[in-house]
Amino acid sequence: MAILTAVHVSGYSLAELRAFAPKVKDKSGAPKQALYDDWQRVMWGGVNLPGRIPMGIYMAHHTGARKLIWSTGASWVDGMSEAEYTMFEAIGAYELLRKNFPAFFGAGFFKTDGDYRMWIQGISVAEQESRNTAESFQYAVPIIDELVGERLGELIVVTSENHIERTMRDAISVMRHGKLPRSPTVFDEVPAAKSKQLIISGTGSFTGYAGLTASETYVRDLGQPTMI
Repeated sequence: MAILTAVHVSGYSLAELRAFAPKVKDKSGAPKQALYDDWQRVMWGGVNLPGRIPMGIYMAHHTGARKLIWSTGASWVDGMSEAEYTMFEAIGAYELLRKNFPAFFGAGFFKTDGDYRMWIQGISVAEQESRNTAESFQYAVPIIDELVGERLGELIVVTSENHIERTMRDAISVMRHGKLPRSPTVFDEVPAAKSKQLIISGTGSFTGYAGLTASETYVRDLGQPTMI
């Protein structure tokens, strides 16, 4: 039996894209501050080092995903959310994918730009309601429910290699337990996914944000309380 699969790609603030930085606002209309100026590195990566966008596309194609969810609505420019902008970048990326990531988009990938566009437009959804990573899973629940219902399904989370740990915590907390993290110890009750057989897995892209890597990520291990 085929598993109904969705891929969820974490967004990244458009304020980190230099061309947009002065114009970017949050969902309420307040200016968004640029911190790292690394949108291209985080979202696209380098040659055969896929960032979030190519990694999400690869996982969707590799697994035969039925949905490819682009998030969030945390940043906006000229009426366009970061989710929409990222999705449109992905839709127009055929030649870039073939050129910069040949190890991932080689012989088994689409032969023409037209075939690629038809596929990715058919599965892509821009989730624009959320304001942060945790909320992106809250607003993805209806998309997963529509696709999977109460059947066996899989959600594949794609984000930066130094973001995947927290993102997986948020995805499992929301999707499986109906608990939306507001802080490490405070949770809101929200609807969980209908499926009790929803597999939740994660894939870190080949780049990190803020110039950091996975090895520079601090994880509190409950088995070793002295760690931070």
